[in-house]
Amino acid sequence: MNKKIEIKRLLIFLLIAFGLVWGAMFTYFGLDGEYGTSTCNAILMLAMLCPAIASLVTIKLTKEKMWVSVEENRNSEGNQLPSLRLGISFKNKKWVWFPVAIFGMLLCMELGYVIIWLIEPDVINFEILKISGITKTLATLIPIAGITSGVMFSIGALGEELGWRSYMVPKMEKLFGTVGAILLGNIIWGIWHFPSIAKGHAFGLDYKGAPYTGYLVFTLSCVAMGAFLQLLVEKANSVWPAVFAHAINNTGASILGMCVDRSKLSGAMAEPTVFLLIHMIPQIILGVVSVVVLVRMRKKQKEENN
Repeated sequence: MNKKIEIKRLLIFLLIAFGLVWGAMFTYFGLDGEYGTSTCNAILMLAMLCPAIASLVTIKLTKEKMWVSVEENRNSEGNQLPSLRLGISFKNKKWVWFPVAIFGMLLCMELGYVIIWLIEPDVINFEILKISGITKTLATLIPIAGITSGVMFSIGALGEELGWRSYMVPKMEKLFGTVGAILLGNIIWGIWHFPSIAKGHAFGLDYKGAPYTGYLVFTLSCVAMGAFLQLLVEKANSVWPAVFAHAINNTGASILGMCVDRSKLSGAMAEPTVFLLIHMIPQIILGVVSVVVLVRMRKKQKEENN
């Protein structure tokens, strides 16, 4: 591995990924554009494709040898070559990681609301479903609807995962090790969202320490979630489980989530940053477990190669 070339590729990738998105966001908001409008939502949707565009442009500019899928990226000695891991293989029970991705993300979301429910019992109000005309049968279909829409409209998540998980993090792992790549790579992923967070994404505008506490909490969320997404990519040798998990997370498909009565929140829990921090406790635990599994996986691979 030529470290100088890898660093050069990383810098080019980041320059393009950040330049496209931050340039568009600063221009839009600089012209007094508002968050939440149809124009803003269109920009955010297109922004999700930029990491993939950045990786493909970087590959082209630096003449990098990059295979499409793992199945084809072996050299004559049988060693694995760089790959975007767009293929899908069900060999050696790799199919297991697709349901793990889907139901693992759904379970994290529901467990997060269970923790909030335990802290503030009045916050979860099932009467909200009745008022909205949602029957118990329809409520049970909410996660299924989230899975369906997440899978069907996963093009945005593919744009991000292709750039961050398939291209950036593997390069960082060569330079900084597994833990370093997970931390640094996902901190960068969090920072990439800062312009939209400053204008109200995820937390709104009226909260203590805005937008800096929002930056901090959202970046922590990215580190935790990113660790799990990277584990999915490595275990399945495919980017697709991470794509589906990411897309489902974006849908926010949660039965308990639809029953949250925010008017009942009090004290620190009324702060959107604190609310998200508590809600993502299961995700943080899953992220730590994912890092441990990835480190052990790399150690085992190194022992087998020696």
